[in-house]
Amino acid sequence: MKKIIVASVPLILGVILMIVSAFAPSSVQEDGMLYEPYFFLVPVSVLFIFIGVIALMIMAITTIKKNIKNR
Repeated sequence: MKKIIVASVPLILGVILMIVSAFAPSSVQEDGMLYEPYFFLVPVSVLFIFIGVIALMIMAITTIKKNIKNR
């Protein structure tokens, strides 16, 4: 059970960062440039989601292999 929690933390953190970046204020400056001060949260959240999915997949594969071996 602890493995699932450890593997899902990056996934949950990535979703939280994506939600925060969606609600972050953005504005259009006078010269027409879009100003998003928290844009860095988008690639960071995608990276965390990717790491979380990979970690959960690795954990699931190892658990399935262990269960098949014990039969």
